[in-house]
Parts: sequence; structure tokens; C-alpha cells
Amino acid sequence: MTLIMAGDPLTAGEQPGQLNERYSFADTTVTTVTAATLQNLSTAYTIPAGEPYAGASYTLECGGFGTWGSTQQNLKYAGYLGAAFGAGNAGQIAAAAFSASAAFGWRARVDLTCEDGISLWRVSADGKVTQTTNAALPGTAADNSVSWTVGPTGSLTAAVSSPLVAVLQAEWAATTGAPTITTTWTRFAKVA
Repeated sequence: MTLIMAGDPLTAGEQPGQLNERYSFADTTVTTVTAATLQNLSTAYTIPAGEPYAGASYTLECGGFGTWGSTQQNLKYAGYLGAAFGAGNAGQIAAAAFSASAAFGWRARVDLTCEDGISLWRVSADGKVTQTTNAALPGTAADNSVSWTVGPTGSLTAAVSSPLVAVLQAEWAATTGAPTITTTWTRFAKVA
């Protein structure tokens, strides 16, 4: 990788050592997921057709609050890109991780990196869910805080010649007990 040293000319481009266009967007759109099928949890952002190149990278971050159901349910997260789930097997938090009806706060991130500038991507996701009623005490359902990570299990195929939607999705194992998870903010950025 070429390093830019102090005093070197800065050149725009997509090659190592060149500057490329970075941008970011943010919003406070509120979205709630109560379903037992994958639904958009974050705001969906579109990567323009033809923009990604080998090594281009994007990050989607979001967060909010929720209520664990009065009947506890597993909560599943999945990174989504184009028309496919990008985080391999989706991450799940077990139903017994929190007490019934526990209030919680959460934050998550999806990282998307184009491998070849044509159609191959690496997508991973991570986040944290913390009950907000009591002081956190990991390992105790009434006071728990749970981190989750889903790394890429291989390349995801999503052609850069078409616009690609990037979003974090979520679902509950069942709707019994009325579990909810709500997003209150989303930030999307092209970071490389």
C-alpha cells in the first residue's frame, strides 16, 4: 500500500495512496420491528451503481430501544446488501438473555467491503443490547448486557453495476409476548 507522506501531492482516484470520495448521511427515522420475519430495522441506503471499486468500504450504524416480550423470544439480526443477506448466518440473541418484559437499549453496525469492484463483497455485523431497567450485570438475565458479532463466512455476490440497498434487518422468533425493537437513528457512510 502506498502511503501519502507530508508534502506529497494529493491525487484523486481509486488506487492505493490516492484520495477517493467519502460521504455520509444520517437520519432520525423511527422504525419498529415486531414481526417474526426479517424486516428493515435501520433506514435503507442505496449505494449508487458503478460506485464501488475493489477495496471500497461502507458502514451503516444505528441504534434505539426496545422491550423484550412478556414471553421471551430470540432476536435475530442480519446485514443485507442488494438482494441477499450479507452477514452469513444471522446473529441471534437467545430468549433467556433478558428477563420477560425487560426494557433495553441497543446499537449495531454493518460493515460492507467490495472485494473486486465487480460483484464480490465481505459483509459483517456487530452490536450490543443492554437492558436498561437495572445496572448491567452480565450473566444475570434481569441485569444483562449482550454483545453479538456475525463475520463473513465467504463472499456475497452483489453486482456493482446495479444500485445496491444496504440495511440492517431484524426479526423476533415469534410475536407471542409482544416484543419490540425500535430504531431512532441511522448513519450511513462511505469510508474508503
